[in-house]
Amino acid sequence: MEFLEGSRYRRILRGSIVIAGLLWLLGSSVSGAIAASTLLAQLPNVAQKLTAYDGYVVFSQYEPSARDWHLMVWHGGSVRALPVAAREMPFDANAGPAANGRPALVYSHCAQDPPPPTTNDLQSSEYIREPDWTNARGCRIYELALPSGSPKPVKGIYAPGASDSTPAIWQGDIAFARLTAGSRDAKVYLWRNTSHRLIGLGAGPGPCRAGVVEGLCEAHPKTPPSAWVGGMSLDGSALGYEWIVENGGPGFGIGPDPEIRIDPLRAGRQSAPGLVLSTSFVSGACGYAESSSPSVVGSSLLYDTNGGGCEGGPEEILSSFTSYSTKNRTWRAARFSPGLVVAIAEDHGTTYWIRHDLKVFGPNVDCSPGLSACSGSAFTEAQDCSPAHGTCTLMQTNDLALGAPNVNLRAFSDSASTPSHPPCVNIPPTLAS
Repeated sequence: MEFLEGSRYRRILRGSIVIAGLLWLLGSSVSGAIAASTLLAQLPNVAQKLTAYDGYVVFSQYEPSARDWHLMVWHGGSVRALPVAAREMPFDANAGPAANGRPALVYSHCAQDPPPPTTNDLQSSEYIREPDWTNARGCRIYELALPSGSPKPVKGIYAPGASDSTPAIWQGDIAFARLTAGSRDAKVYLWRNTSHRLIGLGAGPGPCRAGVVEGLCEAHPKTPPSAWVGGMSLDGSALGYEWIVENGGPGFGIGPDPEIRIDPLRAGRQSAPGLVLSTSFVSGACGYAESSSPSVVGSSLLYDTNGGGCEGGPEEILSSFTSYSTKNRTWRAARFSPGLVVAIAEDHGTTYWIRHDLKVFGPNVDCSPGLSACSGSAFTEAQDCSPAHGTCTLMQTNDLALGAPNVNLRAFSDSASTPSHPPCVNIPPTLAS
């Protein structure tokens, strides 16, 4: 019973810190400043995922008439489909330099994709953002040269009975997540294209971490315990990724608990313990905080952060760009308003991002100034890029302006991946003036 009470206390304390940080942000009157941005294209029915390299910006777009997803690329002012077969779910694609230095794209092709949620709304954020890759089967990594190469399986990445997904590429090296037969706990690897060797990287904690009693993490028909990677971004100095844990049992909050993590690299190997930069939280009643879309450049990781609450009024959402430097161990951030930042991709000093403008957003008489969005159903409408809910636009920003460095937050390392205190929740610490 002592273990049970302790684990419940840690989850409740973690949720309390999330809410406290969220309330502080909602009450702040400081507004952010974003450098001048250029509108590139309207993106109806797109998944809130983005990747870019050498001016090629890749995303998944839903085709309502066919009820499937297509892999698309923006380049030089035009949008077109890539020569990849349509899929029943958004692609886990990542762009980067191939072994020859030219732009390339990697993604998975599965014998069985993760099934959609039990809902009629294919635009559900649960489906777009966080498909449970532990329910996929027979996934293999494919690579194609941008802009019009033919997809080919990466021959060096294969293991009988394994399922590989959510890859990222950098100079021909490919990071990916692997689930072996019967396992619901993903492992993260880096495949070296020169030696064809697999090198294990950090990954996050398993679904039933030490210190949690068995009764709190029992298999459940609808939410069996599992841990997987939601998306990756690779550079020569670091791997950034979303690590998602679904414990299945009761606890504080609902749904999976995504983390934004970074593993420092040197010469193709992990050079230091991985860091947890941000955790996410959904209360199930009124409020949430979520970080997503990690994009690593050198030793820094850029991602978006959205959070909301509805205490005493309509649903309110704040949105920001957030960056962490492993060299300086500091965060920098800039709040964005109006509209939401729902996906980010860094490319040689250029930031591509998806802006989501809801049909109803603040500030107004019922909304606090500085909010990104405010309406009676903001949480639901912010979950997708359906034209019924608003407009999603591909944006380009050169030399993204962020706030002053902040050293007051902490990043937790894998050397203490199950701390007695909760991991930090990275609601933006410092907002640009």
